Amino acid sequence: MFLISVIIMPNEVRHILKMVKIKKFKIKVSPFEVFKSRKKEEKDLKWSKELKKEIEKEIESKIGYLDPKVVYETFKGEETKEIFSQNAPAISFACITIGDPDRMPLEYKKESKTQAINQNKTSILRGENVIFEKRDTAIFEVALSSAAKFTQKLIKEEAEGEKFNLSEGFLPGKEVSGKIPQLLNADKIGVKIDENGNIYPPWSKILVYQWEK
Repeated sequence: MFLISVIIMPNEVRHILKMVKIKKFKIKVSPFEVFKSRKKEEKDLKWSKELKKEIEKEIESKIGYLDPKVVYETFKGEETKEIFSQNAPAISFACITIGDPDRMPLEYKKESKTQAINQNKTSILRGENVIFEKRDTAIFEVALSSAAKFTQKLIKEEAEGEKFNLSEGFLPGKEVSGKIPQLLNADKIGVKIDENGNIYPPWSKILVYQWEK
């Protein structure tokens, strides 16, 4: 579902001032990217046809529980100076999430908890009672990265349509990132930041893109 609202302003960048909210878009989770993520922790892990099939099966079992959403908005650079001091013709702010893996069914949680007792070194705790294996977090990490690439592609197409280049998306500091969800009404896609600067759901990201000539 695509929900797009365009803000028309009487100035030279009127076409790039718009908010876009997208839900339920498809994301690609590459088995090889999952492998690279896992290898950060599992140093002896080696790529093979068998491992690829194993990862593909794991992705298939998790992908249905992810809920990718994004909201982003582009502003004239001068309009963002109170919260972001970088000088650029325009700035895009984006909140991206793949939802909350806590939505996984109780049967999976019980199974994971049992596995964690038997294989404590390969498991981590997320949330109060839900235990995921590190191989699961690799899938979530790659899924979030894929959602961020999808978002950058959309913004880049808009920037190029207006004869601008677009910087790579980057994470702002805590002081800036704490203001962006409210600015974008990101609660509409379930993203919020608490008083300690922690983002929720955990598998979410706040990015800034600068439009450049």
